[in-house]
Amino acid sequence: MTNNNYYWMKYAIKIADKIDSELIRVSALVVNNDQLIEYSSTNNRDCAWADNLIIKLKNKKITKIENLYLTINTLNDKEEFDLNKLLNTIEVENIFIGLPDPKLNCYLDNDPVLNNKNIFRFNDELQENIFKQNYNLYKESKQNFIADFLYLPSIF
Repeated sequence: MTNNNYYWMKYAIKIADKIDSELIRVSALVVNNDQLIEYSSTNNRDCAWADNLIIKLKNKKITKIENLYLTINTLNDKEEFDLNKLLNTIEVENIFIGLPDPKLNCYLDNDPVLNNKNIFRFNDELQENIFKQNYNLYKESKQNFIADFLYLPSIF
């Protein structure tokens, strides 16, 4: 991972820190040529970050992006990934994802992580930060990595 990728991952987490703690804290950054082009974050309980980002990019007439930094690969109520909405509209060269949605409890065929070769993970330290931001949602999650985070002394 380059220093620039690390910088943008941290920046995405910083934006998510500003979200009301009652909501899932998700942010997505669009970066081309190492410059922030646009961003979106959770703005309501429907977690419409993808819809918001698509509108912003269409308004700017952007159809292709170099890098997307997404803190949480969220699911909507229909168990569809919000990221797929974006990928069906905008071409994305590289996708960096922090964590899966805490609601995810099994593999889904439509998971963009399984269906795209251009997806990379945030490093462990940054994943831990995202976990802490959304602890109340992840503590009830049935995901395997949760047990690892619960017993890390550096979190609490």
